[in-house]
Amino acid sequence: MNNLIIDGITNIDIELIEKYWIYKHQFQRRRKRNFKWLISAVAACLILSICIPTVIIYTPVEYDLEYDSPHSNLAAWGKRNIWVYYTNGTDLDRERVRLPCSPYSRFVVWKHLNNIGDDVEYLGSNYKQTEEIEASDLERKYDFHLHSNKKAKKLYTKWISISKDIESYFSQHDKDTLMLSLVRTLTESDKIVYSDIYVIFE
Repeated sequence: MNNLIIDGITNIDIELIEKYWIYKHQFQRRRKRNFKWLISAVAACLILSICIPTVIIYTPVEYDLEYDSPHSNLAAWGKRNIWVYYTNGTDLDRERVRLPCSPYSRFVVWKHLNNIGDDVEYLGSNYKQTEEIEASDLERKYDFHLHSNKKAKKLYTKWISISKDIESYFSQHDKDTLMLSLVRTLTESDKIVYSDIYVIFE
């Protein structure tokens, strides 16, 4: 019996055993490598699924609209990516638009997105530091008012004037939502903080 065991051990193919161990280690390394590739592929897919919609949403649109006006010198305004707001029922929606950053240019795109006709005109705007507001300033008749509780070292008050023709569109749009979309479009990209914003129909 012992002789049989000794003969069996003697006849073991050492080369075959070495090949087996080499193959086993290579297989394990390949399996680990394949698992890492699988994890990387899944991660890449997840990142793309998140990033692609974000890129689509935030990629600015450029409209072929007439931006020239007596109210603004386009040569003095560089192009920027601006959020322009529009109504969606009683809700607000917005679109990222690349355009000259003048108030009039923003107003033109705002009209376009809200289906407002050329009969409605932008008449201008001005602002004052809130602490310098006089009683006569507050006596001005206004048609929409937005107050903000934002904090800043300097707060400003702004007046925006547009033509009264806007009133004919209040049957199609909720007035407060439409005016809020206008105010946000014309002020959100400004580098100053407003405590109060008034819209006046003239």
